[in-house]
Order: sequence, then C-alpha cells, then structure tokens
Amino acid sequence: MTTAAAAAVAVAAENLSGKKTEIKWVNDVLINGKKICGILTEAALDVESGSLDYAVLGIGINAYTPSGGFPEEIKNIAGAVFEQKAADLRNRLAAEVLKSFYGFYSSLEGRGFLEEYRRRSAVIGKRISVISRDG
Repeated sequence: MTTAAAAAVAVAAENLSGKKTEIKWVNDVLINGKKICGILTEAALDVESGSLDYAVLGIGINAYTPSGGFPEEIKNIAGAVFEQKAADLRNRLAAEVLKSFYGFYSSLEGRGFLEEYRRRSAVIGKRISVISRDG
C-alpha cells in the first residue's frame, strides 16, 4: 500500500509540475534529489485469518516552498512540488493524488502500480549499504 501511495504521489506531482519525480525506498518521493513527500503506513493483521484488519496511510507533501525558504538544517534535502503558490494548485495536487491512488488501490492485488514505482525508483540498480545492529 505504501508503494502504491508513493507511485500515486509521484505520478500526480509529475503531471502537475512537469518535473521528473523519483521514489527513494518505498516512502519518500523526490524532485531534483530533494524530498517532497514522506509516507507512513500502519496496519494490523487478523492473526487467525491472516487478512488485513485495517491500514492507516499518512501522506505528507510539501506542495510549496515556504516563503522564507526551508530551515537551514533541511534546506539541502527538502524540496517542494511547486515553487510559487497559486490559487488552486494544492487542491489540484490533492485531487490528482487521490485519483491516482484510487486507481492503484483498486488493483492492489494485481500490482498495477509496480511499473510506475519501478520506473521512478531512485535505488533499483544502485549500490546500497545496509547497517545492522551487529555492525
């Protein structure tokens, strides 16, 4: 579900801004290498049936760059979908995200969102480092 949401945000942001989006891991959406969106999902399974009891999905999107810019400590890693505010861009972005997500969610079991996710992945084919508790 998190991956479908990331794909939906990436598609929506790209469609409205005209900027290329990337997905880092499964929960961060980037434009120009800067994070424009973070996604958190919490879910519970029914132990007896193994089915999903519920899922709560949270999506935070930086629609606009703050008027004074991003704070010093995050200015090199934080981005926004749009540089300047416009009357209806935030509403259009929300509507586009919901429309894309609904399309992906409707076919979640068929994983129709995976093509969009893989096409935008910032990590597929890249060398990564894994740090464990044991070092």
